[in-house]
Amino acid sequence: MESTPVENEDPVTSSAELEASGDSFGSTVQRYPFFILWALSILGYWSVLPYISYLGLIPEEISFLSFFLFGTLQVAILNGILLLIGYIFLKRIDLDPFKTGNWLQQTVLPAVVVGLVLGFGLHYLDALLFSSFNSHLPSLPRWAGALSSLYGAINEEILARIFLLPMFYWVLSLIFKGEPWTRNKLMGAAISLSALTFAIGHLPAGVAIGLVTFVDILRILILNILAGVAFGWLFFRNGFWAASLAHLITDIILHAVY
Repeated sequence: MESTPVENEDPVTSSAELEASGDSFGSTVQRYPFFILWALSILGYWSVLPYISYLGLIPEEISFLSFFLFGTLQVAILNGILLLIGYIFLKRIDLDPFKTGNWLQQTVLPAVVVGLVLGFGLHYLDALLFSSFNSHLPSLPRWAGALSSLYGAINEEILARIFLLPMFYWVLSLIFKGEPWTRNKLMGAAISLSALTFAIGHLPAGVAIGLVTFVDILRILILNILAGVAFGWLFFRNGFWAASLAHLITDIILHAVY
């Protein structure tokens, strides 16, 4: 079943436009990022292992080697499935998040600006709203926090932006078929839903390290919803790599600078 045609306000180059332009480089970039992301997601899992080890989240009855091998296999299978389904959804909504063009203007500069503003903004917002409740947060080596940022930039972005956001957009386009919703409005709703899901997905890890109070849960939801909306907007406007780079910068600030 095809999604509802809506007014095309998409600033990201569509697959049809790439094919029509005969841009062979764009066509190549469009195909292979999914394999590249699959390989990077394995690296992302490896990068987060020191972080979760310091948090004590590796069961004592399981050897590190077993945890490493099983986790690598699990990540490879799961992200392969997510990328495949995400590719299908992206085709259905005619959105190409792996755009080509001026990388400095289109990807790097917006990502750096959003990443810096979001990273420092979330830190000070956290300090303003929740400083009196943060005394029980674990203190971890900065190098482990910086290294784990790759997991957020790749693995979390695959789940939230490649899989969830296009899926929500496609479902919403079916639900509101025939309604006067523009593409931007549908995308805004999809970004919001994916950001909420992104935030909820952080709760199990918080609970595992003892963040179980109402304030803890509220903190996790508020900070991650704001981040999810920003990354989703950047994904729509500037593509996946901009959202990924902004996520990386934000996490480095939050987990390694402070």
